[in-house]
Amino acid sequence: MGKRLEDSQLIVSVLFKALVFGVFIALFGILEHVIEGLVHRDTWNHIAQSLVSAGRAEILARTVMIIVTLIPFFAFWETDRVLRRGVHSKTYPTPRLGRSPAAAIMSRKSGAVSTTANFSV
Repeated sequence: MGKRLEDSQLIVSVLFKALVFGVFIALFGILEHVIEGLVHRDTWNHIAQSLVSAGRAEILARTVMIIVTLIPFFAFWETDRVLRRGVHSKTYPTPRLGRSPAAAIMSRKSGAVSTTANFSV
């Protein structure tokens, strides 16, 4: 999601992703109230009444709070993505094991010790 904005400024990508995910969370909150009403065998009128009684202001405030909370999350996420793709990916190499993690775990259980870790740049 939001791949077309990854080449734009970082703040644009962060705000777009936070806004879209905030809207999705708000929609899932509404869906949660509908499913809760259906599980309790309420009528559609009662379900709509419970949604309206929550009030638009409360739903809007909850959505804005979620969006504001998601901004730092996506800021760190996007900063990490940009730094790993850019110049810093060659500065800070990531270790790659010479074999699969499952094989490394199995060799530890059998008592064999392996010190093979390759650093790729």
